[in-house]
Amino acid sequence: MTHSEKLRHGATLALIMAFGSLFWRFAGFFGTMLQAIRWPFGLDYGEGLTWQQAAVLFTPQSYGPINVFPSIVSNYPPLYHLILRGLTSVSGADILLVGRMISACATLLTAIVAGLIVTAAVPRETGSCGKWIACLAGALTVFCFYPVELWAVLMRVDMLAFLFSVTGFWLGLKALRQPNWIYAAAMAFVAAVYTKQTSLPAPVALFALLLWFRPKVAIRGITTCIVLGLIILGVLQWATDGGFVRHAFLYNINRFEWRRLQPLLESSPYFLLAGLISARRLNGIRRQIAAKTQLDNADISWIGVVFYAITSSIMLVTIAKSGATINYMIEWMLVISMLTGCALVDCWKLISERSGTTKYSRGLVFSAIGVPLVVTAQAWAVKTPNYDSVWSPGRSAQLVTLSDMVRASRRPIISDDMVMLRRSGQNVVWEPAMYTELALKGYWDQATFVQRIHAHQFQMFITEGQRGDATFDDRYNAPVADAMDAAYPVKRQLAGYTLHLR
Repeated sequence: MTHSEKLRHGATLALIMAFGSLFWRFAGFFGTMLQAIRWPFGLDYGEGLTWQQAAVLFTPQSYGPINVFPSIVSNYPPLYHLILRGLTSVSGADILLVGRMISACATLLTAIVAGLIVTAAVPRETGSCGKWIACLAGALTVFCFYPVELWAVLMRVDMLAFLFSVTGFWLGLKALRQPNWIYAAAMAFVAAVYTKQTSLPAPVALFALLLWFRPKVAIRGITTCIVLGLIILGVLQWATDGGFVRHAFLYNINRFEWRRLQPLLESSPYFLLAGLISARRLNGIRRQIAAKTQLDNADISWIGVVFYAITSSIMLVTIAKSGATINYMIEWMLVISMLTGCALVDCWKLISERSGTTKYSRGLVFSAIGVPLVVTAQAWAVKTPNYDSVWSPGRSAQLVTLSDMVRASRRPIISDDMVMLRRSGQNVVWEPAMYTELALKGYWDQATFVQRIHAHQFQMFITEGQRGDATFDDRYNAPVADAMDAAYPVKRQLAGYTLHLR
């Protein structure tokens, strides 16, 4: 067996291992997803707030004054909530199930679109089989990241926003050949921003690419985004008496805490991987540009993916925002998946070469064998969301008991588990973490709320942990916590929560 044949066999084995691991990973995710969307109680702190925001949509409380009681902060634009309300009304299904299904379906569709972007970005000379391999790898790698698996089953706005962003980017790449697609791309970008207002990396990357290669198309797309976005903004400002901007932007600018950048340090190997898998093709494109050789649409599309990697990497700094968490890394991980899918073309190139005497460069061999092995390792090493303790029979029974207590209450309840409130027929009258942040910034006067606590206007408080725990201290500052200790001194543990009772 010649050296080149050994390399091809090694690449074939590496590719088989990679896809076996990717399919195994996806099967595990799909099983967890089906179980999670049917779970009737909360899986995440923000789900209940999303539920309440959807419930009060079209009422004065939505984007309304915050120095009244009750009130909540509507920290996101309303598109997800509109879709949630519409689908729930049409289907008659449980709103929590519908909300989680929106996120799950959005995640699956996002993976498909990511694969389509890979197909558009692989080298022109790649055969159909190689394109399918790259497409499938780009789609399945999406499910090899813990934040994606975690957020894919939550009633939160993020996954729908990413679907709109990635779809807009893909449609924008189609505009390289057919310029009129830019209008559809612009509408998708506007939908993304009005689902989650920080959905900027994809449009910035795409329009930067088009300003370089198709400036007239870029101007049409940018103009469409601005005009359509301003029209919607004007309608929302009018409908909410100016409250939309205050809630979505002014009230949503939190403190930066640099300790929150730790997840980025833990993810540093991904930065290295993105650089390594991009280096070979980037060098080839640079040589083409230096030689003034015209780039084809596949190369331009790949440059667009690199731009997207850069813009999404810049946005990673927002994870340091107080209240932010690992969902701020998801869009960046989607782009890493696209780059990985594109890099697997090298593996197929080595495998499909039939000459027994071909000499391969070290870079090609490293990419063709190394990338599939890294994908395999990632699929096996990534932490899987563990819900076993969440929906264990013992905790399920305790949650039902707690729900009965909440349902029987004749006074409002303050709870970290806001799904519990909604599930038990109660409204979310105050949300701890965001109002604590607003008090620190001077936007909300907590004195009246502290007086309400001392006056025993609440049935109880339900918290995750107790004073001194990081989670508790992030959500309840000292004046509020002191009032809780004085007015609700009895502590009881139930279903993993601390109940503060009189």
